Amino acid sequence: MAYEYYDRAIKIMEKYEKPTEDELAAIRDMKKRKLSAWTRVYNKGIEELNAGNTQQAIKIFEQAAEMDPTELKPLNMLVNIYQNELKDMEKAGEYLFKLYEQNPENVEVIMNLGAYYYNKQDFEKAIPLFEKVKEKEPTNIKNLLVLTDCYYASGQYDKAKNNIQLALIIEPRNTDALATAYDIAVKMDDDEAALNYLKQLLDIKEDNIYYENIVILLNSMERWEELANYAQKWHKFDETNKMPVQFVILAAQKMKNKALETEYTNILKQMK
Repeated sequence: MAYEYYDRAIKIMEKYEKPTEDELAAIRDMKKRKLSAWTRVYNKGIEELNAGNTQQAIKIFEQAAEMDPTELKPLNMLVNIYQNELKDMEKAGEYLFKLYEQNPENVEVIMNLGAYYYNKQDFEKAIPLFEKVKEKEPTNIKNLLVLTDCYYASGQYDKAKNNIQLALIIEPRNTDALATAYDIAVKMDDDEAALNYLKQLLDIKEDNIYYENIVILLNSMERWEELANYAQKWHKFDETNKMPVQFVILAAQKMKNKALETEYTNILKQMK
């Protein structure tokens, strides 16, 4: 093949101790021709894939990967084929691992392999990969969130808490991070932290689920005045829902606030 010819010739000429200008120019020209030869092979793989000849495309991409192990594109194409077209996750994993072996410092490659293990729920293998990305890119929110999920799913709540707090330092109003932080606080029986995260979520966007979890939590904490306050806010947000009205009545009874109890008892009677 032309590619192999150029590859051998370049390696020989690059060993010259004092190459002439003509020899240096020849090396540059052969490198261009070598790249062109590789590109023709790779593009043929794309052509076969677009024509629906998946198996032929696989053979060509494997050949392109073998020709130049430093090139990520053919291995990425093989991962894509096995993941999305053939649904063969084990084979996709093999190529993801090859990518990692050849490019162990590439953040995208590391995260893709980590995601593969994460989706298999193999958190023991996924965590070191996401930790490696954390060392390289400590402000990578996507990585911090998935690393947190790994620790959470494996029951390592302290480490999950540490990582989600880092994420919230970087993006304090990230709703995914706040929701995860709330889940962690619940697992750790930290009602105060759970309440705080719910209030922050509610401040970003009013939602029935946030109101419901807040009032249920306040009820369990026996914080009646605050319960009455949030339940009334919830009722203003959703006047068709009986639950906030019932919580206002409960809080009013606990505070012995007869006027508030009567007001919301009448509201409840008028609701369908």
